[in-house]
Amino acid sequence: MNIDKMPAGQELDKLIAEKVLGQTDFSHIESYSADIASTWKIINLMRATGWFWSISDNVIGDICCHFGRDEWITSNLYASRALPQSCADTPSLAICRAALKAINET
Repeated sequence: MNIDKMPAGQELDKLIAEKVLGQTDFSHIESYSADIASTWKIINLMRATGWFWSISDNVIGDICCHFGRDEWITSNLYASRALPQSCADTPSLAICRAALKAINET
């Protein structure tokens, strides 16, 4: 599955609920990939469990999000681990994709 190709919607929201937020009851899944208020729940959980994050825009107008962990950073930039990132046309979608990639790397 190519996370960077997943559109906003129920399939991505369910993956976020399961893999990132640890939900087991899927009777009510928020619209994490489209509603920024719901997306903040992802950021707050990731930060509370030791992740840092950044978000920015790039030259072609996409929004890019990165997640990382302090232990991935070294003083030698060549030895530092590349941070999971994703770019999308909305902040919610970029954050959801990047969070899934980060969780998959741990």
